[in-house]
Amino acid sequence: MGTNHLDRPRFLLHVLGAAAEFERSLIRERTQAGWLRYQQDYNAGKVGKTVYSRSGKNLPVGRPKRIFNRERVIELCASAGPAYGPLPNNWAWGSGR
Repeated sequence: MGTNHLDRPRFLLHVLGAAAEFERSLIRERTQAGWLRYQQDYNAGKVGKTVYSRSGKNLPVGRPKRIFNRERVIELCASAGPAYGPLPNNWAWGSGR
């Protein structure tokens, strides 16, 4: 009995997919190892002295914390006034016109 004409391309796609998945796992593993090593070096105080980041900024590991200052927002809103100014009195709100 002969093979289906789609068997070979399907097999090739499975092999290439498995190779791509393997390569992705290698990249992820190496990235995590480098991140962990930099974090350990930063905590040990080596960053900026004997170990340098690739960017040269020698920042701590991870995304910097963003602080939302509520008081500053209230202050800015109060100083800016209304966004569009007062609404015209001749507008018929809710009258269905």
